[in-house]
Amino acid sequence: MNQDTKDTNLNPSVIARETLKQLAILKISPTPDNYHKLYDQIAGNPENQISAITAKLLIELAKEFPRHTPTLLNCANSLEQAVNEKNWLKYKTALVKFATTENITINSTTLAVQAKAQPSQPDSGAIKQDSEISGYTGQLLDLLAQMLENIVAKQVNGETLAEEARSLASQVREIQNKPGMDQFIVHFQQFCVKLELSNQCGASLQQGLLRLLNLLMDSTAELLSEDQWIKKQLAKLKDTVSMPLDVQIIAQAEQYLKEIIQRQEIIKQSLGKARVTMRQMVTSLISNLEELSDATGEYQEKLEYYSEKINQVDDIEEINQLLAEIMQETNKVQKNIVNYRKDLVAARTEADAAQNQISLLETQLQEMGEKVHEDHLTGILNRRGFDNAYQREASCATRNNTPLCFALLDIDNFKLLNDTHGHHVGDNALCHLVEAVKETVRLEDVVSRYGGEEFAILLPNTALKEAIQTISRIRRYMTKKFFLHDNNRLLITFSGGVAQYHPGESQEDLFKRADGALYRAKKNGKNQIIAAD
Repeated sequence: MNQDTKDTNLNPSVIARETLKQLAILKISPTPDNYHKLYDQIAGNPENQISAITAKLLIELAKEFPRHTPTLLNCANSLEQAVNEKNWLKYKTALVKFATTENITINSTTLAVQAKAQPSQPDSGAIKQDSEISGYTGQLLDLLAQMLENIVAKQVNGETLAEEARSLASQVREIQNKPGMDQFIVHFQQFCVKLELSNQCGASLQQGLLRLLNLLMDSTAELLSEDQWIKKQLAKLKDTVSMPLDVQIIAQAEQYLKEIIQRQEIIKQSLGKARVTMRQMVTSLISNLEELSDATGEYQEKLEYYSEKINQVDDIEEINQLLAEIMQETNKVQKNIVNYRKDLVAARTEADAAQNQISLLETQLQEMGEKVHEDHLTGILNRRGFDNAYQREASCATRNNTPLCFALLDIDNFKLLNDTHGHHVGDNALCHLVEAVKETVRLEDVVSRYGGEEFAILLPNTALKEAIQTISRIRRYMTKKFFLHDNNRLLITFSGGVAQYHPGESQEDLFKRADGALYRAKKNGKNQIIAAD
């Protein structure tokens, strides 16, 4: 069949079969887009053309589309742009992309065939379909139904709204004429108003939960006022939840809470052991004192008895016998005192051991806290550790009126390196750069992996000119010392931006200036260092 020969009277089933046949003959990949284009060529449908009724519906959908999450906002912007351009193919692509992002599997080819392969003569009981609604109209309506049924219905708060979304999905599938379309638009607009009110309620609920969490953190800080570590973690947690919430922020807050709970468990365990040991030591001491008191009381009574006996006896042998008995009783008391002393020393040793165990647990906890701030691949600070170091160094620079510089480094063509040689080689390249940095910077300089192939360096007591010289030495070191992979020498380079801290400047502003300089270094050809404005 010649593709230029178009017959608009063909049955949709015949067109679908002919489309599949032509795809095979022309050896065209049977993708949904290729299928649609060839189908329209055979059927005589002009591309990117829909009915006025459908266009009205799609315009309303773009206006009322939810925007309360970044994904929804991006989709809404794409839909509005497509409407402004009257590019319905682009509109369809935005909906398909949104459905794919939300893990909804949509078989476009099946939808196209189902939309077109309808009986040419409807049943007597069916409503006659307007001739304008065909081609892409059927697909877009089905996509809208899919979105309402499988995405909106699963994300709304409350079963009532979810059921209404599913009802709208059923309604859009049954649209056959203009009155049906107008009725759906009215119901859809009402649903969007309810959805917006529901989102506002969700935001109020979120704010209420955050207020409760802040109250809980304040009370916990008061109860554990002597533990500075927990107070610092609670302060970090409060700062975290005060920012606009997203998945990453919630995960970070969860990590802070886990660390606090872990610390509380260790404190509870340590205090429990110390309490038991102290109770045992005090009980043993009281018991020994009671026994010693009884023994010394009995000894005193016996001494008085022997004293009276000696006064009554004149025979030297009897006196010697009494003295021997006195010595025997004295030795017995002395042994008891020695035993009591041993018990007391043992109890004290046990108490010291418990204290040492507490100190060991606190040391281990401190080490675990430091590990949380360490990048597992390179062994240097991670972003979180760098943020803490920045606060310390910025305060010191402001207090002492000394210079502080911030350098941002980014490995050149890192994605190409990963794609060509694999992620393992990319990881080794990161470690290679870290080695070069450590060989060049001072002990007091702060080095961290800021994210991906990006590294941040703080240079205390260093002016901008000196900082650029330091980073340039690192760059020269990298060009002299080649990176080896399978005995092949690979040249790893980086670009850098350096900014000097201004007193009172926020970390975000300092980062933006250094990042701007880094961007210019990349744009100017890479493998160079540029100072920030």
